[in-house]
Amino acid sequence: MAQYNLSPRESRLLKLLVEGHRYKTAAAEMALSLSTVAFHIQNIYGKLRVHSKSEAVARALHGNLFA
Repeated sequence: MAQYNLSPRESRLLKLLVEGHRYKTAAAEMALSLSTVAFHIQNIYGKLRVHSKSEAVARALHGNLFA
């Protein structure tokens, strides 16, 4: 994660997305509002230089971010 400078909360959210969660279920799992999740998602997309959830998940998997 250090290579992308993701915060612990951003890393946790990305991990939930990799596990197949939707934004709504990830928000519930992390006890966050959907607007807070949306804020973190935009930060994650910017840091990973992607434009969608599927691209972010692919970058995480192919980059072995959770290995």
